[in-house]
Amino acid sequence: MTELKTCFVMSDIHGMDDAFETLLKKWDHKMPLILLGDLMDRGMGSRHVLEKAYELSTQYNVRLIRGNHDQMFLDYIDLKEKPERFLRNGGDVTLQSLISVDFTNWSRAQVADYLKEHYAKEITFLRNSRYFLIFGKVLFTHAGFNSDFADLQHTTEDEFIWIREHFKKQNQTPYVNVFGHTPTHYIHEAEKHSIWMNEQKSYIGIDGGAVFGGQLNGLLLDEHGQIQQVFEVKTPKFS
Repeated sequence: MTELKTCFVMSDIHGMDDAFETLLKKWDHKMPLILLGDLMDRGMGSRHVLEKAYELSTQYNVRLIRGNHDQMFLDYIDLKEKPERFLRNGGDVTLQSLISVDFTNWSRAQVADYLKEHYAKEITFLRNSRYFLIFGKVLFTHAGFNSDFADLQHTTEDEFIWIREHFKKQNQTPYVNVFGHTPTHYIHEAEKHSIWMNEQKSYIGIDGGAVFGGQLNGLLLDEHGQIQQVFEVKTPKFS
């Protein structure tokens, strides 16, 4: 009998480095580690999370799916979009974590140059992230996909990282969609930060609302989308 392939999944870490380290102890390094985006912003340990994720990617099978906060960071350092969106969504805390000197009077371009110089490898790691990943019968995304269609080609890059409430429509793809982005207590419509799964078991939401007084969830999952084990680490409220 062929042994099923399994992976370990986390999402929306948001700089919660202690919780991240705790969950990593549950991960068997022989299996893929899949991170569903939003490594940084809001939590105080963004630097550690980014550096740790990159370091692990140089040694093990680590896959990073791009999240909207990852994109906002890249847009900020590439001088795209107005800086306010990044800064008001926890980017200000990220800059404080990443820059060890007083940058109060720096221009945005100076901040960007500093980050590109001191975190070149980590930034490349973010740039090399993908918008979705298929693992057997599982579709991993940060936010979701355009569930009006069965073909993922109809989903834009922005939708993969920003879409909301796609799980309210039937999943027409042949995959179980595992996603983050929307804290599960909004889906449960109660103060539940545990993972959420619809009745058809075609959607699994795992964003436990870390930094919002929720928890960081880790999921051991097989290639058919069957949950083998769930791990939960409670987190304090930072934002």
